[in-house]
Amino acid sequence: MKNEPKLFLQKLKLYFSTLFARSMTKAIFGAPDLKDNEVLFTNIDLVEAELYTPDPEYFIHRVTLKDDDFVEDLFNVFPLLKNGIVLLYTDKFFSAINKNTCDLCDIKLVNKESKVYLLTKLDKATVETECGEIISSYQASRYLDIMQSGSINKSASVSTKLNDRISLEDKLTVIDLGKLFNDLDGDYTCALLNNQSTISVKEFIKKANISNYTHSVMSVREGDAARLNVWFSCPLVDVVSVQPAVVWFPKQTKTPIVI
Repeated sequence: MKNEPKLFLQKLKLYFSTLFARSMTKAIFGAPDLKDNEVLFTNIDLVEAELYTPDPEYFIHRVTLKDDDFVEDLFNVFPLLKNGIVLLYTDKFFSAINKNTCDLCDIKLVNKESKVYLLTKLDKATVETECGEIISSYQASRYLDIMQSGSINKSASVSTKLNDRISLEDKLTVIDLGKLFNDLDGDYTCALLNNQSTISVKEFIKKANISNYTHSVMSVREGDAARLNVWFSCPLVDVVSVQPAVVWFPKQTKTPIVI
């Protein structure tokens, strides 16, 4: 392994749990058109994705892992994540990891009749924990379609940096968009939820111990409304965050419009 087992597990929790403070519990690996080091994180379950109806409480994020050594180790330890299209339930996955008493090399992620199980040990007994499922390219594409429905063209957008705007303690940040669009007044605002609309600033930045990062809101006009994406970039990850069903109108601070 490129990383020592203890360090690998620390990074695994940092990228797949701490990044969104455990609020995005579905991770999609191997989706069509995604690179090996790109993972979708969301709170949308498989049935909700297949029967998608716009909901303001749905969030989806494309995470690019830039730590090449970690990515190599990840696929060596859990080859199923590279060889299949996997919907991983990260909460169940880490619950099993945290209880495991065997060496990292003895942990297995396996496919049994399209259900994904993590094989660990508790004392000397083997424990099988269901923590995901093998999904079709069509099902994975549904997640990509949902994200695309709320994505904006970065080159056509206006932006404002959030680096100094989101406190490590803030749960909600109100952003004034009036300064971005010259034809709208200063009451044109939107609300961002820490670890839902974007990464968990409080947990990830602190635990990753990073100071060199860019955190921005990107926005485009759609008629009288604005659609937002949030972009985060640091040496470890790039994250594009989308709230696909929501656009914001002038003089609106906390209540989104569902489309």
